[in-house]
Amino acid sequence: MHCTGCDEHFCRKDFKIHFEKLVTEMDKIVEERNGLQDEITKGIQYNDQQNPLIEQIDTWQKRTIEKVKQVAAQVRQQAFELLNAKRIKIHTEFKSFSEELAHLKESENYVEHDLKRLNQMINQFKQDLKHSTQPTTIVLHTEQSDEINWESLIYVDENRVFTNKRRQTAVIGKLMS
Repeated sequence: MHCTGCDEHFCRKDFKIHFEKLVTEMDKIVEERNGLQDEITKGIQYNDQQNPLIEQIDTWQKRTIEKVKQVAAQVRQQAFELLNAKRIKIHTEFKSFSEELAHLKESENYVEHDLKRLNQMINQFKQDLKHSTQPTTIVLHTEQSDEINWESLIYVDENRVFTNKRRQTAVIGKLMS
């Protein structure tokens, strides 16, 4: 019998032995392929979870979120301060007014002019209190997230490194085609 692969002639018995060697070699190739498939699959799964690039992206995300939280906390504090500034001023002035009023009443050292001034102060406190409960003129300025080009803040790019001459030649051949 003639083997077209090795171009040798065999008797039936030797051809059977020759073919069994081919089957054994094919089985080894299939086993190696299966092992390689396992390595590729494990490598992809490992790389997806443990790759330093993914860790860098996660770190960037955490830092960016933390910076956003910090800025929001600062602006929130500024808003509280602005919203409460009028109330704090009224409270401070009212406390001083109350102390003066208590002192004048206790000392019984006041005249019509003092009473008129104290009444004007009471009316001013009423107006200030009324204004402090009205809607504020404070405005929040924000950059809308759809105006931020997030893709330019973080992205990946591939640097091509060739370790195999044959692959390099194949890629160059494809580029020239």
